[in-house]
Amino acid sequence: MPGKEPKGGIRYESLVAAALKSLDFQEGGLALNLTSFNFNVNPQTFVASLTGIGFDVTVDAIATGDGPQFFVECKSSKTPGEVVRIGSEDFLKAMIEFVALQNFSEKYKWQFRYLLVTNVDFGKDIVDLFEKTQTKQLKNLRDRLRDYGAHKKPNTKTNMKIISTDLVRRTINATTIVTLTDQFLREKYLSDKVFKDWCDSFSAKLRAPRSDLLPTRGVVISQNHPRIVFLCKAETHESCKESLHKGFVCHIGKALEFADEIMTAYKKAGSPICRLIRSKELDYSPSDVVVEKTASLKDVADALSDALGNLLKHTNVAFTLAIAPGTYDIAIAKRARLAKLVRSSYDPPSDKYDLDKIRELNGLGAILKISLAKQAMLQEYEIMTSPEDYLTKEGIE
Repeated sequence: MPGKEPKGGIRYESLVAAALKSLDFQEGGLALNLTSFNFNVNPQTFVASLTGIGFDVTVDAIATGDGPQFFVECKSSKTPGEVVRIGSEDFLKAMIEFVALQNFSEKYKWQFRYLLVTNVDFGKDIVDLFEKTQTKQLKNLRDRLRDYGAHKKPNTKTNMKIISTDLVRRTINATTIVTLTDQFLREKYLSDKVFKDWCDSFSAKLRAPRSDLLPTRGVVISQNHPRIVFLCKAETHESCKESLHKGFVCHIGKALEFADEIMTAYKKAGSPICRLIRSKELDYSPSDVVVEKTASLKDVADALSDALGNLLKHTNVAFTLAIAPGTYDIAIAKRARLAKLVRSSYDPPSDKYDLDKIRELNGLGAILKISLAKQAMLQEYEIMTSPEDYLTKEGIE
């Protein structure tokens, strides 16, 4: 194992450093080869008098080679399903440091490039910002950075006016965002000796991160999850929600407003144990679901079911929610009532739950019936079941 570091264990920064130093990344036409650069994993602080922004800046690592220097910031999270959004602390902290460094580099004629590396996915708002760099998005980020900086060191003399839209644009154009998951890095540590040796070396030096070949502009380099975009035509995504579910980043447009629409339709029907809400009732269609990579309709529906179910957690009644593949109609049920009905439908001769005995589920089709039953049993009783544990003669939708 690597040498001990503060707080013990293998730090994410050390693993990232080993990956960037030992691997040649090729994703979506963007090359990032950091293997020939020298890394300083304990870089000196850029003091406020140099950055001109009013506070000191220290990054995780600096990589030096032919051409520009690369400044690397690593942000890791242990929160399941977390997605880095524009308003998040990690993103704003990294970007205001990059903006300060960019201001310094332009003043003293240095060539700087920046890498922001995380172990979770970047939100669609950030991806859109880097891919489109529209003025409205840049102004939004400028305002966020100014507000963040003003509160970062409230007792010091900060100069937030330096953060202009143009400076933010130039910083974005010099920045690349990268997702390197914990699983990917740990598998590399176990299987790749060169990677392991670099990780041990960086870990022993207490800090780490690195970079190399000059990207044309800030684009996403994977190891990230495919994204499902549902009901979103926004530019800044202020009212969107985003989280990781079943291997997909689910991006829901006007999320809380949509959750309220689901509940309104449900209550309008009299708040039954189970209710099927057709997509046309909520004024959307399958064309409002966009998936970045090829995936089965069932997998997409399962991920969206989890995402929308999370949106309803603020309600007084616990609900189970399932989405029909293809049509994206929504089935919503009172969890406790449905779970009780599922348990009472147990058929001893077959050793299965006979869902056709539950009249409240009639007409949903096999996929939705089984999906709702599985979720209700797991959420209410912590009983794990599989589709083979259920009986239904109702056709699959």
